Amino acid sequence: MKKAEAAFGDLRMKYLAKMLERSGYEVTMGEPFSPERMQNADVVILPVPVTHGDNKISWGMDGSAITTDVICNSIRKGQSVFGGVIPKEMKSTLEAQGAFCYDFMEMTDIAMNNAVATAEGAIAEAIIAGKNNLTGSNCLVIGYGKCGLELAGKLQNFGANVTVMARRSTVRQQARVKGFASIMPGEISGSYSYVFNTVPARMLGEKELARLPGDVCIIDIASNPGGTDFAWCEAHGVKAKLCLGLPGKYSPKTSGEILAQAVLDIMEV
Repeated sequence: MKKAEAAFGDLRMKYLAKMLERSGYEVTMGEPFSPERMQNADVVILPVPVTHGDNKISWGMDGSAITTDVICNSIRKGQSVFGGVIPKEMKSTLEAQGAFCYDFMEMTDIAMNNAVATAEGAIAEAIIAGKNNLTGSNCLVIGYGKCGLELAGKLQNFGANVTVMARRSTVRQQARVKGFASIMPGEISGSYSYVFNTVPARMLGEKELARLPGDVCIIDIASNPGGTDFAWCEAHGVKAKLCLGLPGKYSPKTSGEILAQAVLDIMEV
């Protein structure tokens, strides 16, 4: 029987573990960290994302965390390590030690599913936090990568008037072909009821925020620390929320089982 050692991370891992168990794996998840147990595992599964901009990994169900160094020091040659957005330095270290590293977010199917789940979660957060209907509202989506594309399309299906902000002219043209308005960074104006940021860079600074209406709702889904000046928003009473791990919050079963299938596909080859 193959053994899997998994971090708890979020609820996705619970459903991932259940699916692996149904497939014949012995899974240990969320237990206090044990180097010996990890070294005895055939596969080690880290969260998505592995870290949140630091070197800490959410490990135990009790909220405990371990560092990336602890993982690197506990992995043996020949083990398979999975995780989402594995830090480059960590991946290099593990591979130098003879481990096989697989990044969930570099797998096209999983990245697309993650974008769908993230977009749905962002809309759920907006509905909870906002003061206006999405239908008929003016929405700005900053960035038009996988998440931005999914988000813009779903907002359009809600009946929102969607504008996409992107740097590259070719990307803005792609957005216009889909029926969205488009603007360049620095061109924020008008009365947006909702702003969704997907870009992990400072896109909403004081200058941009000052142009938005006071009752705007900002949902930032970029990786920590996001692309919004949250201190400015708090000081001026603007509703702004950094929303991380949305697939784990809103669709843990679907997302977790897709992660599990990716592990099975690779490990059973």
